[in-house]
Amino acid sequence: MIYWIVLSIVIPMLISIIAFLLYKRFSSNNEKSIMIMFISFGISVIGTGALSLTDIFLNVIYTVGEMPDKIIEPGLGTSNIIVGFICILLGIFSQKYLNDKYYVLNIHGESKIRIRTQKNLKQLGLTDFKVREKEVNFINYFNRGKNIEINNSAIIDDITAQTKEFVHECKEFKRAFAGIGPIPYTVYAGTLASDIVIDDYIDFDKEEKKYKYLDDKVIKDKKLNFKLHAKESKDDEVLLVLSTSARIAIEHLCQFDDMSIYELYLEKTGFNSIVSKHQGRDYVKNISDKITEIQQLNPMLRRINLIMATQPIVSFELGQLFALRANSLPEIVSYHFKQVDDVFYPFGIIVTEHNKGKLIQYKSMLDIN
Repeated sequence: MIYWIVLSIVIPMLISIIAFLLYKRFSSNNEKSIMIMFISFGISVIGTGALSLTDIFLNVIYTVGEMPDKIIEPGLGTSNIIVGFICILLGIFSQKYLNDKYYVLNIHGESKIRIRTQKNLKQLGLTDFKVREKEVNFINYFNRGKNIEINNSAIIDDITAQTKEFVHECKEFKRAFAGIGPIPYTVYAGTLASDIVIDDYIDFDKEEKKYKYLDDKVIKDKKLNFKLHAKESKDDEVLLVLSTSARIAIEHLCQFDDMSIYELYLEKTGFNSIVSKHQGRDYVKNISDKITEIQQLNPMLRRINLIMATQPIVSFELGQLFALRANSLPEIVSYHFKQVDDVFYPFGIIVTEHNKGKLIQYKSMLDIN
């Protein structure tokens, strides 16, 4: 009798484990089916053993009445009930486990460094099963000759599709942002994700050649400085400059020499000068406040040209901010650094609501009305 009881417990459990592994291997896009499988299997197993509930009830009576000779030995039905409840508990546990997902939006615009490699996962304390990495890879488009007019549309379409899909899929889970891409496109991606909060920013340390999390520390000794390079010319267009990764040289901005320059900068810049989320978000607030100040000082303001040398947390969350402030902002164009002859910022992307994603090239700036 004991032999059959053991088999009736072990065999269904083995079947459940095998089924779990098969579902994990072949049904990664339908992971809730694992929970449904366990709970359904448990209910069905209990159903097949339901008749033994009578035996259990009689055994209680025989035990209380001190009639040990009439006690019914546990059979297949009782073991089915036990296994059934175990499967239901496994189903509940598996759902909790499957909900522990970590979604990463990873933009590859300059180099492709994936999060889901054994080395990077280990450094970040993550597991392959937990991470869902949404990759936006436009390296080939971006590096394909100088025809940015054609390639920009393809890049914008790809970022739009992948970012919207990421936002839709990650709403119930923890989420992160990573990647190395041109700043204008990172800002643009942020404008598509204004209804979520990024939990972690994973920056690539170029010196140590590895990914690192931005921490949660409050940084008080890295405040932005401000300098105004005023010019009595245009009153409907200004240049806003942010330098945290590298100091942007004013002499490189000669293409904007007919407008005032509002410069925010760190005294000591560096590729990884932003080490915490609080620090990055503080800089985003600084920029937002400066934009409001610029608007108040320039009532005829039509456009802000934005040039930044900074880390993804600032560019991405500025994009989110622009989307949230869509009705109160002038047109903002975020520019990309790439020296072409004597021009250092050959093109930019509109990152505010009207004409968002439209390419602005330096050669066409003289024709702007």
